[in-house]
Amino acid sequence: MDGSHENRAGRFLVAKAVQMATGAGTPVSCSTKDLSTTGARLIVKDGWSVPEVFLLNIQDDLHRWCQVMWRSQREVGIKFVPIPKSFARTPI
Repeated sequence: MDGSHENRAGRFLVAKAVQMATGAGTPVSCSTKDLSTTGARLIVKDGWSVPEVFLLNIQDDLHRWCQVMWRSQREVGIKFVPIPKSFARTPI
């Protein structure tokens, strides 16, 4: 990260290609506008069609569950959340 940031403490301007795994077929490509340890702002094709909860693939070995906190036509603000109970595996 280059050290530049917006008004929110801990958020850094980061332009990075990522993918949203929505469970409805192929992951959707989007990009980050800013990123922190607790959430991000994503640039998307249609902010109104982004599901409330989804898995964000940041890198091959880095994935985070996300919840939408706000949305507009081309952006969504997300916070990172624990794995939803409906997706958690139950031991056999």
